[in-house]
Amino acid sequence: MSLLAFRGLVRADRMARVMVAATVLGTVACGGSESPRSAAEPLRSAARWLWSQQQADGSWRSDRYSIFRGGQALTPFLLFGLLQVPESVVELPRDGVNRALDFLRRHLDEQGALGYADPAILEYPVYATAYAMRCLHLAGTEEDRPLIRRMARWLRDMQCAEGRGFSSEHPAYGAWSFGERHLAQGESGHVDLSHTRRVLEALEAVGECSSDHRQRAFRFLALTQKQLPEQARQPFSLDQEDSIADGGFYYSPIVFDANKGGFESRGKDCWFASYSTPTCDGILALLAAGDPDDSPRIRDARQWLNSRPRWDLPDGIPAESPLPWDRALRFYHYAVRAETYAALDMDGPWRQEGLQALLPWQQPDGRFENTESSLQKEDEPLLATIHAVIALTRFQATSVLSDETGPQSPSRSGNAIASSRNL
Repeated sequence: MSLLAFRGLVRADRMARVMVAATVLGTVACGGSESPRSAAEPLRSAARWLWSQQQADGSWRSDRYSIFRGGQALTPFLLFGLLQVPESVVELPRDGVNRALDFLRRHLDEQGALGYADPAILEYPVYATAYAMRCLHLAGTEEDRPLIRRMARWLRDMQCAEGRGFSSEHPAYGAWSFGERHLAQGESGHVDLSHTRRVLEALEAVGECSSDHRQRAFRFLALTQKQLPEQARQPFSLDQEDSIADGGFYYSPIVFDANKGGFESRGKDCWFASYSTPTCDGILALLAAGDPDDSPRIRDARQWLNSRPRWDLPDGIPAESPLPWDRALRFYHYAVRAETYAALDMDGPWRQEGLQALLPWQQPDGRFENTESSLQKEDEPLLATIHAVIALTRFQATSVLSDETGPQSPSRSGNAIASSRNL
């Protein structure tokens, strides 16, 4: 096939996806009005596809990436996202929920950590443990409470703090990392805003986040948000009069190459650039740490997002970057922006706009897949689809699962929803 013919097929495929989205949306877009039910059918289709991919042992596993092959990382993330889908859209399969919870219980180690079962591969231990704890809190039994407390203790101990050899001036202070073991005192490993947000949300959800952990986390969040008072602590800093303190967030002050926005510079000075996905993660982390939604920090970050409202790709990542990180983060961006807008109860037609951007990527069987880049592993349909489910759940704008009240077993109650809140 010639290159010209191939490009024609790609254009035709994209046009077909746009037409499918327009058909599903129907009259929703007419007159700029929103319908809280407009996301229901694509959400139902995506959730059912994910449930159909569950393994007999209760796990979800990738046959594409070895780090997802064991199921320890994917299973809690997918289960937590699926538990949030309103039962008016998809009824929870009780056996599927219980099998997934049993899988998580079986793979926790003696400290309450998940992700270490395979000695050859670390399966995102901090991420996995945070999500597994929330799943057990949401849909587990009373017998899981001691286990949840053990998991929470392990997560608290993983914070980069004095007990691990970090002073308050260290750029990793207050953050959480990937979960590497056998690190020396004061050695952080891979630290980023995304891990920190997930642990804060999990600890807060189960009532195990102390004021000390919050205050240390605020120290890290202040560093990753571009505000004037934190200039002197930046890895690369600007003089105050030349500041680019825009209120947005960047990803990590430790792993420089992980900052997809690159650098902004003036003269000889430079600073990591803000971009959409860590700015959303930063807002959600601040909320989880107890910052009110009208605080100056959240107000500045919200203003950054408001001035960069596009849904199709994350703003702030240079389009001319040697690697297509803007396209690689497409589905993560849908999910985290929708979570942030819902958490802030944002006004405007954002649900409709996000839905219009997302729907062209849905396949006839309900799954989603990032066909533009594998850099963020979103070419794995399980990962792309759960990101889409998270976004669609917020676009649906109905009550979804909350983890504020504690364990309630699906097998005992007949309903895994412990309580609900309006997103």
